[in-house]
Amino acid sequence: MGSGYATTLQGLAVEFPNTQFAILNDASIDALNVTSLIFADTQGAFIAGFSAALASKSGKVAMIANDNQADLYHDGFLAGVAESKKSVTPMVKYVNGSSVTATKQAMDAGADVVYVARPGSNTEIFASIVARNVAKSKSKSFKQVGMISSEPDQYVSVTSKSKKYLYATVVKHVDKAMYDVISKAVSGTQYLDVLDKNAGIYGHRYTVTDGGITFTTYLPALTAATTEINKAAATASKITN
Repeated sequence: MGSGYATTLQGLAVEFPNTQFAILNDASIDALNVTSLIFADTQGAFIAGFSAALASKSGKVAMIANDNQADLYHDGFLAGVAESKKSVTPMVKYVNGSSVTATKQAMDAGADVVYVARPGSNTEIFASIVARNVAKSKSKSFKQVGMISSEPDQYVSVTSKSKKYLYATVVKHVDKAMYDVISKAVSGTQYLDVLDKNAGIYGHRYTVTDGGITFTTYLPALTAATTEINKAAATASKITN
């Protein structure tokens, strides 16, 4: 599960050449007996950016990311916001420390929809968004702030009172990836799509097209815009990086 196991798996692949391994969210191991199961995260970021722009009332949206996720912003989220054809300004907060601090900075700058791309717990981020909404609820100029998360890279605690602030979720179907790789193993085959010919990386890249990435809406306004979001998803599916 995840790139944190890549170094260990690299050694195991050499030690057990007749065993087929699989790793999620990583494409760095140059071995025929390692199946890299990766997802088109940039496509998901595009749909998140498009939907954030649709949902925004302040005209400002934000993405919280790690330094190594710049492509998700430039090629995904930013492009999705532009696709909406709305006058919305996107911003990004690359985080080395606290995601909560970055989220508060984004809200202070006027962002009313926050897309979180960093893996891990979103509970504290979501709590800061809920707290901002509660504290500013009586201010006439305040625009409600909502969050778009990613699943299952992130997890978040939602209550009956706070669920209205979770606008949508980009869903990476790890369940599909697991079913596929196990089914192939049972039938005596394996994924050997060429992910990087020069580096010798093999496996499969899950996309919007094959159902590996979907988008779940919770905000009524976004649910009502399903047709528009589906069209944006079709555009996102053309992103190949």
